[in-house]
Amino acid sequence: GIRPSSKRRLRWRIDLATSARSHGCNTHAGKWTTPLATLLLHHTAYLDHLTPVGHPERPDRIRAIDRILEHERFQALEREAAPLGAVEDVLRVHPCEYVDMIRNAVPSEGLFRLDMDTTVSPGSWDAAMRGVGGTKMVSMGILTLLAGGCDQSVIVGA
Repeated sequence: GIRPSSKRRLRWRIDLATSARSHGCNTHAGKWTTPLATLLLHHTAYLDHLTPVGHPERPDRIRAIDRILEHERFQALEREAAPLGAVEDVLRVHPCEYVDMIRNAVPSEGLFRLDMDTTVSPGSWDAAMRGVGGTKMVSMGILTLLAGGCDQSVIVGA
């Protein structure tokens, strides 16, 4: 059977397609009738968020994904650099003191451990802000689609 998390994703996709169809987009039975363009957001700044050896959020994982995405099967992906996010966007969801603490913890060299699982390095702030910018771009794209803007692109991962 379908795992619960897969069911949620499937339901979300159907809801999104149903909403898009109700706004005049080209869908049929919860599926697009024309191919969707998939936008991959990425930035080299993500490679500059360094972590201790063996940590799951390490640049080698991004490099491994990049190697897979070089395969001809993924050449149709539209690729863009994740835009730089604004601190004002972060402050919409996190208190100023927390944002300042993170920003001030970023070392000029080496690694600094914020807690048992979170380490920052000199490139961590820029990587995080690219994540913020990419997340905002994805969110705005989805909101545009739901509001009736039918450019038929699906945006994935910053």
